[in-house]
Amino acid sequence: MSNLKPNICEWLHNVWKELKSKETMILKRWEKTWFTRAWSGDFQLATMEANTTTSLFTTRLDIE
Repeated sequence: MSNLKPNICEWLHNVWKELKSKETMILKRWEKTWFTRAWSGDFQLATMEANTTTSLFTTRLDIE
């Protein structure tokens, strides 16, 4: 275990550098799937308004 401890920071730094270089690629893919839209204020407002006007449960009036 003592052999691993000095290397952990270096490993984490290397992973961070690798992912940092791929950040734009990841964001482009997320934008294609509209994943980043979830953080848009306009989208959140529209979704919240739609959820408040739509009932979560359907009511059945034919129950005896």
